[in-house]
Order: sequence, then C-alpha cells, then structure tokens
Amino acid sequence: MTASAIHQAMQKARELTGLPTMPDGFSIDEDGWLVYESRADGEGESRPTRICTQLEVVARTAAAHSGGHGYLLRFPTDTGFTQEWAMPASMLKGSAEELRGILLDMGLMIDANQRAHRLLTNYINLAAQRCAREGRLMTSTQRTGWHGDAYVLPDRVLGNPSQQRLVYQRADHAADGYRRAGTLETWQREVAARCRGNTRLVFGVAAALAPTLLAPCHLKESFGFHLYGESSSGKTTILTVANSVWGDPDALLESWNNTANGLEGIATTRSDGLLTLDELHQCDPRSAGKVVYMLAEGRGKGRAKETGVARERARWRLIFLSTGELTTADHIASEGGRSYAGQAVRAIVLPSDAGAGLGAFNQTHGHSGEAFANCIDLAARENYGHAAASFIDHLACQQRLARETYARTRDHFRQRALPASASGQVYRVGDKFALVVTAGLLARQWGIVDWDAEEITTACTVMFREWLADRGTSGDEEPRRALEQVRAFLERHGESRFTPLIGASRTVPTRDRAGYLGEHRGINCFLFTSDGWKEACQGFGPRRVARWLADHDYLLTEGKGGRFTCQVRGIPGHTGPRKLYAVPTTILEADEGA
Repeated sequence: MTASAIHQAMQKARELTGLPTMPDGFSIDEDGWLVYESRADGEGESRPTRICTQLEVVARTAAAHSGGHGYLLRFPTDTGFTQEWAMPASMLKGSAEELRGILLDMGLMIDANQRAHRLLTNYINLAAQRCAREGRLMTSTQRTGWHGDAYVLPDRVLGNPSQQRLVYQRADHAADGYRRAGTLETWQREVAARCRGNTRLVFGVAAALAPTLLAPCHLKESFGFHLYGESSSGKTTILTVANSVWGDPDALLESWNNTANGLEGIATTRSDGLLTLDELHQCDPRSAGKVVYMLAEGRGKGRAKETGVARERARWRLIFLSTGELTTADHIASEGGRSYAGQAVRAIVLPSDAGAGLGAFNQTHGHSGEAFANCIDLAARENYGHAAASFIDHLACQQRLARETYARTRDHFRQRALPASASGQVYRVGDKFALVVTAGLLARQWGIVDWDAEEITTACTVMFREWLADRGTSGDEEPRRALEQVRAFLERHGESRFTPLIGASRTVPTRDRAGYLGEHRGINCFLFTSDGWKEACQGFGPRRVARWLADHDYLLTEGKGGRFTCQVRGIPGHTGPRKLYAVPTTILEADEGA
C-alpha cells in the first residue's frame, strides 16, 4: 500500500474523531513509523528510536458505571486496511506482551528492540492522558447489542440517533464475523428472493432479525429454536441463510462442540443478536440440558477473582438457532439423562423436513433439491451483513412502532394459531413465534424483504403447529411426561415387581416389590406402595404426579381431604386396609397426548 493510500485511509477515519495530538518527543517519520527522539549527548544531537508503524490513540475509554478503562487505537496496515481496536487498559500490565501479539496479528509492525517495547507502553499512556485532557472520551462496553438507541457491534455502532460515543472493548479483536460483502440489493435478489415459498427459510431469516426486538419490546428471556432431521436435508443451509442477515455465514456459525465456558464467552458477543449452533451430536448429552438453560437464562457462571471477590457475571440476551439429527430431549436421553419441560419452552424443537419430499425446502424454484441448496448457500456466502444493519437503523428510531406491532401481532397470532385448550407453556412458545412474525413484518415494512405479509405469518404458523403436533398436547408438558414415565415404569416392571392379588399364586416371591396387581372398586389397577410410587415418579414429585394423573382419571382417589391414596383391603400380610396408589391398568392404553 502506498504512503498516499495510507494517508487517505487515515484521513477518512479521522473525519469521525479528529486528529489526536502527539505526546512530546513522539512523531511519525518519513517512512510512516512512530519514533521517539531523545537527547543522547551534551551537544544536543537527537537519536530517534523506532517503535512501530503509525499508531494513533484516538480516545480514552471507560464503562458507564465504573471500570472498563481502556484506549481506542487506530492504525493503517500495509495491506490497505485501517484498523480500530478499543483495548482494555489492563493489557499494559507487566511486559504487555499479549498486547503486542494482538497488535502484530492485526497488522501493526513493531520493532523487536526491548526499548521500543517500553516506549510503546509509555506512548499509549501519555497519548491517553492527552485524550482525557482534550475531552476525547468514549463509553466502553463488553457486550454487543442495544445501549439506549445505539446498537453496538464489535466493529461499529448502528442506529444511535442520539449520537452516543460508544465503543466495543474486549481483550481480543474478533470482528471478522460481522463483516459485509455484496450489497443489501444483491442479498435481496440472490438470497431473500429464493426464500420465497419455503417456510423454513422465511422463518430462519425472520428469526435472525427477531433478537433485535427483545429489548425494544421489553422481553427479558432468551430462547432458541432447534431444527432436527436427517443428515444432508438442508438444516445447515437454513443456518447459513440466517447468518447472512448479520455477516459472514462461515465466521458466525458456531458448533455445539464447545464447553459451557466457551459458549458463555461467545454468547456475550451475540447479545441482542443471533447465535447459530450446528451439529448437536457434538455436545456431550450430559451437559446439553445445562447449556440450554444457561443460554436461555442469559448469564454465565459465577466466578471469583484471585482475591476472592466475585467477578461480574457475563450477561446476554439473544435468540439461538440450532441443528441436529436428534431432538434435544432424545440427545439428552441417549446417555440416560432426562429433559425437562423448561428446556422444551426455551429450546423449541422443530422438524427440519418441510414435508414436500425436498428435505428442508417446500420448493426449489426450478432446481433439484441439492442444486437449490448449493445455489442459495453460495449466494449467502457472497452477499451478507446488510439486512440486520438496515433493520437496526430503522428500529433505532422506531422502537415504539416495534412494540405496538408486536402487541398486535401477538394477539392476532394467539387467535390464529393457539387452540382454546392452550396452557401457559403453549402461550409462552406462541408469543415467541409471534416475535418472529413481528420481525418479518417489520422487515417487509422497511423494505428489507419483499415477501407478502401473509407468507411471513403463514410460515411461522405452520412451524408453530408442527411444534404443537410433535409435542403431543396443548396442555402443560409436565403432566404428559409424568404420565409417560409412570406408564414406562409399568411396562418395564409390571409383571416382575407387582404381586397379583387374583388368580394363580406366585411360587417365586416378588423382588423389589413396587406394589400389587388387583381390583379396586371393580377396576383392575396397579396398586403402588408409597416407595414404589416415589420411584415411578422420580424427578417430578409423587404428589404432583398423583394430582396430574387424578385430573386425567388415571388415579383413583377417595375424595377425602385431597388424599391421593386409597384404602385397599385383601393385601397379603395385612389384616386391615392398606393405603396404596390405585392406577387403572387402562393407563397402558393412554393416548400420547393425554
């Protein structure tokens, strides 16, 4: 890169912040290197010491609350880029070796002389002091996303009509994923237009935009959608298209093959944004449930500093899209684990197959399924990073409109898609789909996509109804799961652990007896002992399960004082009645959706 081109690039960057002044003794030489001139002898001859290629300290940074001190650095590279990085002040501690490593990796050339290394640290400190005196102050944040009407990304600030002086500051410099290629128009023509007629692709794009609405709509809970289905059916293509809304699809795509600590760090860089996770099978089934809860809870694990004082927890608010060949529940169960209803409303499981014989696609616009997937995949890798930026620029000035649109859309979606018997859990999930619909409708209104409003709503309605059908009930999830668990216990142990009270006597004693098999009130029942009932209900609580089964007529009760046991006579070894849980044998024929 020529000296003239470097000068022009730096001048363009300075239009935003102005030209910082140099500390005494430091200057830029004719070769574009930062040098320090010291008086070396009594005759006053100066001896310049080369430090690094041109480097400017643009501003002094600090967090809004306290701490978060640092420096905004800017420098040109010999490959034609102007780099900016808000570095934490803590990186100057000790020998500052880590700092120099990052700057070298970003393209700054640093002299190998030890004196040059010390002078670099001195230069940053002295220049930062001048910035403070000159009022060159910026507010730093370690979290992406909304800060008032400004949306902070690692490499830039979007929206910001109030002109806040904000900067993203972290010890690493990882902004590559949010870079841009092509234009919004080429993305609309090559990517968004091909999504038409495909429920999964339309849903994926709308879901990619939806996390920007969480804060404006005062929604605190993070959540995600998990697409499951056969290998090579188009699941990853959906993630690629969704990621193209934000930036480079390959750089933004994360894998489930991460530790919980690793995903925690990644989540803070996607706050108020989209996190995509591919290949669930790469995640240890024993930790998958905990990771889902962590992502949805929006905060990391509590940790202590070396002094014993608690560190500030990492926090985020996001929507994640995930893929795998199994559902999250099946994956957790593959190692003997158990999933919970709370996970099911935080990681909403959806089939990736659109049901048209084309994998994840409903139509392929004249191509074969494979050719279409390759075509839209390539288009998304060549045109990206513009849709979310445009959406945020509109949203920053129209947050009230977004809230009003969400309120209307939520009410309409409830009327259109939710059954009359819908439980609170189903309403919670329905409202999440309504947020995705809202994102799609606003994107249409603001000219980011040109899909019909009905297509956006229909795509999300279809996906919601498929989720509800897969779930098997419009009621709460726990009663259904509890019923299935009790039924599975009976199917597994019915003959071996329940002593028959009628018919042929057993010559072999019942080992680990869970109860008896006999009649009560003329109904054939499994008669659980207290210990057997606790075992069958493990993980739910025996009283809660008893209430749920009684509500569905799968548990006989005496109707006195809310007791769920019955007084059963004729139990061997007992002269009087015994309190047992009476479960009709018809539970083995229970409808899955009960």
